Amino acid sequence: MKLTFRKCEVKNLTELESLVAEHAESVEPGLKIIATNLNLGRSSVALTGLDAERRPVLIAVGLTADDTMIFRMVEAYAWCLEYPESVQRLLPGSDEPTDWPPRVAFVAERILESFLRKIRLLKFPRVDCFEYRYVEVNGTTGFYLDPVDWTWDAAAQPP
Repeated sequence: MKLTFRKCEVKNLTELESLVAEHAESVEPGLKIIATNLNLGRSSVALTGLDAERRPVLIAVGLTADDTMIFRMVEAYAWCLEYPESVQRLLPGSDEPTDWPPRVAFVAERILESFLRKIRLLKFPRVDCFEYRYVEVNGTTGFYLDPVDWTWDAAAQPP
């Protein structure tokens, strides 16, 4: 049997948000999406989840990773730090303590080095970056999230 591969196109952000929410376990085992398009102050986050340790995870999605994604996430994250009780009330079982502060994740089809260079300058406690792959193999579609190593390696660390 011959394998046939075809790249599927994600047509818009709504479709991408749905795919990421449906495959949240690809971000991290135990991650559960609890909100979509959550307004946090003057910004919004495409997806909000809870990881296995009950720490909120703010997920920005985009067809391309760009400065707008970074600025929106910085604004939403800053609002979370300033108003933690508001975020805690949104979480299911909010009477139980959650790990804090929130984690941050970026999902895009392609994450360029210029994007990674900028997020290295930010002081988020944990950032995960993923490039998505949406393919069809012999008529069956699959959506995958590939982790991107965005940390400085020993050879590339700034002086």
